[in-house]
Amino acid sequence: MFLILPENEEGLIELLPILGANKCTRPESWSVMAAALREEAGSAQNRRWSLFALPPPDDERLAMISEAVAEQLSQEGQAVLDLQVKMVTVPELQAVAAGLGLSIGLVAVLKSKVGELPPLLESSDRELMAAIAALGGTVSTGQVASHLRKRPVPVRKRLQVLVRFGRLKQTGRKGGARYSIPG
Repeated sequence: MFLILPENEEGLIELLPILGANKCTRPESWSVMAAALREEAGSAQNRRWSLFALPPPDDERLAMISEAVAEQLSQEGQAVLDLQVKMVTVPELQAVAAGLGLSIGLVAVLKSKVGELPPLLESSDRELMAAIAALGGTVSTGQVASHLRKRPVPVRKRLQVLVRFGRLKQTGRKGGARYSIPG
């Protein structure tokens, strides 16, 4: 596994030991880096590789997460989040921690692979899923927004979060994106 971070990304640096990334390689150019990646990949020619981009955290989402974290802090003195259940990404977690002046200590939650996804905690997420089911199972953002009488932009943002965490399947891109409930 490779982790490529911008040099000025201070927030995720503290997570490097947890990820096992203890050795920073500093190639002199992108071509040298590509050669190093090919060498590290070895002779696994039939293995497929994917490069993932992490979008920057959305300001509205950060505000919601910050509010939930601040509420837990005031009640319990610390905030404990199951990232999968709360559908929060590590960059979002880091941005919230930096914004609130908090440090991050990760706790592993080990779960059986077998079984259902955890229940959706947010009533708005349950409402989105019910709307998709009611509309026939494969829908556009506009159809869901119209059905729920909400603006399309916030609906699309939440649908994308549900896709990221495996609650929905997305086909197509941008204006042609369609969402369906997997399985």
